[in-house]
Amino acid sequence: MDSKKTLILAFLLLGSVLFGLNNSEIRNKILAKYSDCKTFQAEFSQYNYWPSYDKSNKSEGNIYFNSQKMILKYISPHQQYLYLHSDSLLIYNVESNQVMISEQTGLFSDFKISNIIKKYWNKNVAKVEFDGSEYKITLNLTNQDVKSITLIFTPEFVLKKMKYIDKNSNEISLSLKKLAINKKLPKNVFELKIPKDANIIVR
Repeated sequence: MDSKKTLILAFLLLGSVLFGLNNSEIRNKILAKYSDCKTFQAEFSQYNYWPSYDKSNKSEGNIYFNSQKMILKYISPHQQYLYLHSDSLLIYNVESNQVMISEQTGLFSDFKISNIIKKYWNKNVAKVEFDGSEYKITLNLTNQDVKSITLIFTPEFVLKKMKYIDKNSNEISLSLKKLAINKKLPKNVFELKIPKDANIIVR
Protein backbone atom coordinates (compact mmCIF):
# COMPACT_ATOMS: atom_id res chain seq x y z
CA MET A 1 0.00 0.00 0.00
CA ASP A 2 1.44 3.38 -0.98
CA SER A 3 1.86 6.22 1.48
CA LYS A 4 -1.09 8.20 0.12
CA LYS A 5 -3.52 5.31 0.62
CA THR A 6 -2.06 4.65 4.06
CA LEU A 7 -2.67 8.27 5.08
CA ILE A 8 -6.26 8.18 3.83
CA LEU A 9 -6.89 4.93 5.71
CA ALA A 10 -5.45 6.44 8.89
CA PHE A 11 -7.84 9.41 8.66
CA LEU A 12 -10.78 7.08 8.04
CA LEU A 13 -9.87 5.03 11.10
CA LEU A 14 -9.47 8.19 13.17
CA GLY A 15 -12.88 9.34 12.04
CA SER A 16 -14.45 6.06 13.11
CA VAL A 17 -12.95 6.53 16.58
CA LEU A 18 -13.94 10.17 16.95
CA PHE A 19 -17.41 9.97 15.51
CA GLY A 20 -18.30 6.29 15.98
CA LEU A 21 -20.59 6.87 19.00
CA ASN A 22 -24.09 8.15 18.49
CA ASN A 23 -25.96 10.16 21.12
CA SER A 24 -27.69 7.12 22.58
CA GLU A 25 -24.39 5.26 23.00
CA ILE A 26 -22.78 8.29 24.65
CA ARG A 27 -25.73 8.58 27.04
CA ASN A 28 -25.45 4.90 27.94
CA LYS A 29 -21.69 5.13 28.56
CA ILE A 30 -22.16 8.10 30.91
CA LEU A 31 -24.89 6.26 32.81
CA ALA A 32 -22.77 3.11 33.01
CA LYS A 33 -19.96 5.11 34.61
CA TYR A 34 -22.00 7.21 37.05
CA SER A 35 -25.17 5.25 37.91
CA ASP A 36 -23.25 3.19 40.48
CA CYS A 37 -21.46 6.23 41.89
CA LYS A 38 -21.64 5.91 45.68
CA THR A 39 -19.05 8.58 46.50
CA PHE A 40 -17.52 11.43 44.54
CA GLN A 41 -14.68 13.79 45.43
CA ALA A 42 -12.58 16.31 43.54
CA GLU A 43 -10.79 19.62 43.66
CA PHE A 44 -12.73 22.37 41.96
CA SER A 45 -12.45 25.87 40.56
CA GLN A 46 -15.74 27.74 40.52
CA TYR A 47 -16.70 30.64 38.29
CA ASN A 48 -19.82 32.76 38.81
CA TYR A 49 -21.09 35.43 36.45
CA TRP A 50 -24.05 37.81 36.92
CA PRO A 51 -24.70 39.53 33.55
CA SER A 52 -27.21 42.06 34.90
CA TYR A 53 -24.42 43.49 37.09
CA ASP A 54 -21.56 42.50 34.78
CA LYS A 55 -19.78 41.00 37.78
CA SER A 56 -17.92 37.74 38.17
CA ASN A 57 -16.26 35.80 40.94
CA LYS A 58 -13.76 32.95 41.12
CA SER A 59 -13.21 30.55 43.99
CA GLU A 60 -11.54 27.21 44.72
CA GLY A 61 -12.02 24.30 47.06
CA ASN A 62 -12.94 20.65 47.39
CA ILE A 63 -16.21 18.84 46.74
CA TYR A 64 -17.41 15.62 48.34
CA PHE A 65 -20.67 13.75 48.11
CA ASN A 66 -22.27 10.42 48.80
CA SER A 67 -25.76 9.14 48.10
CA GLN A 68 -27.35 11.46 50.68
CA LYS A 69 -25.16 14.53 51.18
CA MET A 70 -22.86 16.92 49.41
CA ILE A 71 -20.43 19.51 50.74
CA LEU A 72 -18.31 22.10 48.99
CA LYS A 73 -15.43 23.35 51.12
CA TYR A 74 -14.17 26.66 49.79
CA ILE A 75 -10.59 27.60 50.61
CA SER A 76 -10.23 30.77 48.52
CA PRO A 77 -10.82 33.64 48.28
CA HIS A 78 -12.78 33.10 51.54
CA GLN A 79 -13.32 30.10 53.74
CA GLN A 80 -16.91 28.93 53.56
CA TYR A 81 -18.99 25.79 53.31
CA LEU A 82 -21.97 24.81 51.20
CA TYR A 83 -23.72 21.77 52.64
CA LEU A 84 -26.61 20.08 50.88
CA HIS A 85 -28.58 17.29 52.50
CA SER A 86 -31.66 15.97 50.73
CA ASP A 87 -33.61 19.19 50.01
CA SER A 88 -32.03 21.39 52.68
CA LEU A 89 -29.22 23.83 51.87
CA LEU A 90 -26.85 25.31 54.44
CA ILE A 91 -24.19 27.92 53.64
CA TYR A 92 -21.70 28.91 56.32
CA ASN A 93 -19.33 31.84 55.80
CA VAL A 94 -16.50 31.68 58.31
CA GLU A 95 -15.36 35.29 57.85
CA SER A 96 -18.79 36.81 58.54
CA ASN A 97 -19.79 34.04 60.98
CA GLN A 98 -23.11 33.78 59.19
CA VAL A 99 -25.21 30.74 58.38
CA MET A 100 -28.01 30.64 55.83
CA ILE A 101 -30.43 27.70 55.78
CA SER A 102 -33.09 27.19 53.12
CA GLU A 103 -35.16 24.53 51.43
CA GLN A 104 -34.05 23.74 47.86
CA THR A 105 -36.34 21.15 46.32
CA GLY A 106 -34.57 18.94 43.82
CA LEU A 107 -31.22 20.73 44.05
CA PHE A 108 -29.25 17.74 45.36
CA SER A 109 -30.72 15.52 42.66
CA ASP A 110 -29.58 17.94 39.96
CA PHE A 111 -25.95 17.71 41.05
CA LYS A 112 -25.78 13.94 40.48
CA ILE A 113 -24.57 13.18 36.97
CA SER A 114 -26.72 10.10 36.40
CA ASN A 115 -29.83 11.97 37.60
CA ILE A 116 -29.11 14.89 35.26
CA ILE A 117 -28.79 12.55 32.29
CA LYS A 118 -31.89 10.51 33.16
CA LYS A 119 -34.03 13.55 33.94
CA TYR A 120 -33.11 15.93 31.14
CA TRP A 121 -31.52 14.06 28.26
CA ASN A 122 -33.74 13.34 25.30
CA LYS A 123 -33.48 13.79 21.56
CA ASN A 124 -35.01 17.27 21.77
CA VAL A 125 -32.68 18.87 24.30
CA ALA A 126 -29.32 17.08 24.12
CA LYS A 127 -26.61 18.62 21.97
CA VAL A 128 -23.44 16.55 21.79
CA GLU A 129 -20.11 17.85 20.49
CA PHE A 130 -16.76 16.06 20.34
CA ASP A 131 -13.55 17.76 19.23
CA GLY A 132 -11.25 14.76 19.69
CA SER A 133 -10.21 15.70 23.22
CA GLU A 134 -13.51 16.15 25.07
CA TYR A 135 -17.25 15.62 24.87
CA LYS A 136 -19.49 18.63 25.46
CA ILE A 137 -23.08 17.78 26.38
CA THR A 138 -25.53 20.70 26.42
CA LEU A 139 -29.00 20.22 27.87
CA ASN A 140 -31.39 23.08 27.10
CA LEU A 141 -34.22 22.95 29.60
CA THR A 142 -37.73 24.35 29.26
CA ASN A 143 -40.00 25.60 32.03
CA GLN A 144 -37.20 25.26 34.59
CA ASP A 145 -35.40 27.66 36.93
CA VAL A 146 -32.24 26.33 35.30
CA LYS A 147 -32.13 27.25 31.60
CA SER A 148 -29.25 25.00 30.56
CA ILE A 149 -26.78 22.47 31.94
CA THR A 150 -23.48 21.78 30.20
CA LEU A 151 -21.33 18.77 31.05
CA ILE A 152 -17.81 18.31 29.68
CA PHE A 153 -16.14 14.88 29.75
CA THR A 154 -12.83 13.39 28.66
CA PRO A 155 -12.98 10.70 25.92
CA GLU A 156 -13.12 8.18 28.79
CA PHE A 157 -16.14 10.06 30.21
CA VAL A 158 -14.34 11.45 33.24
CA LEU A 159 -16.21 14.60 34.21
CA LYS A 160 -14.15 17.78 33.71
CA LYS A 161 -16.68 20.57 34.05
CA MET A 162 -20.29 21.35 34.96
CA LYS A 163 -21.97 24.61 33.99
CA TYR A 164 -25.41 25.83 34.98
CA ILE A 165 -27.21 28.86 33.52
CA ASP A 166 -30.43 29.94 35.20
CA LYS A 167 -33.50 31.63 33.72
CA ASN A 168 -31.93 35.05 34.39
CA SER A 169 -28.75 34.02 32.51
CA ASN A 170 -26.68 33.91 35.70
CA GLU A 171 -23.85 31.39 35.29
CA ILE A 172 -22.09 29.04 37.65
CA SER A 173 -19.45 26.56 36.51
CA LEU A 174 -17.30 24.01 38.33
CA SER A 175 -14.06 22.82 36.72
CA LEU A 176 -12.88 19.59 38.32
CA LYS A 177 -9.52 17.88 38.75
CA LYS A 178 -8.26 14.87 40.70
CA LEU A 179 -11.73 13.35 40.42
CA ALA A 180 -12.21 10.13 42.38
CA ILE A 181 -15.32 7.97 42.17
CA ASN A 182 -16.27 5.36 44.78
CA LYS A 183 -13.19 6.06 46.86
CA LYS A 184 -13.38 6.26 50.64
CA LEU A 185 -14.17 9.82 51.72
CA PRO A 186 -12.13 11.55 54.44
CA LYS A 187 -13.38 10.83 57.95
CA ASN A 188 -15.97 13.31 59.26
CA VAL A 189 -15.92 15.18 55.96
CA PHE A 190 -19.57 16.21 56.35
CA GLU A 191 -19.21 17.53 59.90
CA LEU A 192 -19.45 21.30 60.35
CA LYS A 193 -18.37 23.11 63.49
CA ILE A 194 -20.51 26.21 63.64
CA PRO A 195 -19.89 28.63 66.55
CA LYS A 196 -22.74 29.14 69.01
CA ASP A 197 -22.68 32.88 68.34
CA ALA A 198 -23.10 32.50 64.56
CA ASN A 199 -25.80 34.61 62.94
CA ILE A 200 -28.33 32.10 61.55
CA ILE A 201 -30.77 33.09 58.81
CA VAL A 202 -33.57 30.69 57.85
CA ARG A 203 -35.36 31.19 54.54
